Amino acid sequence: MTWAELVLSLTIPSALPDITTGARISLAIALILAVVTEMQASLPGLGSDTFQARRAFRSPELYAGLGVLLFLLSHALRLIERRLLRWRNPQN
Repeated sequence: MTWAELVLSLTIPSALPDITTGARISLAIALILAVVTEMQASLPGLGSDTFQARRAFRSPELYAGLGVLLFLLSHALRLIERRLLRWRNPQN
């Protein structure tokens, strides 16, 4: 077995669960940092919309934008994970 075959058949599949878990955790952290950065820099986007909703006491809008975006991105990553790791949980 060559080095490339070993990497493709053993190393990458065994690392995929950790890679996908890290991607899902990083997604939440990246979204939080993007919102905070937009709030601090006063850039137009989700952060400024969140900041304005907070100022106007519009709590549903404050959490809805972040929640929907995080849910959609998390669901997309979960589908990718399910596709890549078919061998891990066959009942799901």
